[in-house]
Amino acid sequence: MAKALDLTGQRFGHLVAIERVHTDKGVLWKCRCDCGNETFAKTSVLRSGGKKSCGCKRFSPIKDLTGKKFGKLTVLKQGDVHITSGGHRQIMYICRCDC
Repeated sequence: MAKALDLTGQRFGHLVAIERVHTDKGVLWKCRCDCGNETFAKTSVLRSGGKKSCGCKRFSPIKDLTGKKFGKLTVLKQGDVHITSGGHRQIMYICRCDC
């Protein structure tokens, strides 16, 4: 039988493996994210890079488009941010038209 890997203390993106946990779903690693949250992941998912945070880093920072022009529209400010049912981010902007 193969010896189990010890990932304790190893970093995977924003996660650090804390302890190996046996569950009804198999062996998982309890990990602490840089933001302070804890999450669980399989060894293979951590090692393959499939999980790098608790989810807090899922979206990249929103770029400030204030003052940028898109055709005849000038962005005045960012409006609401919505997360769709599919998990995608939609960002609304308040704009002024040149007309």
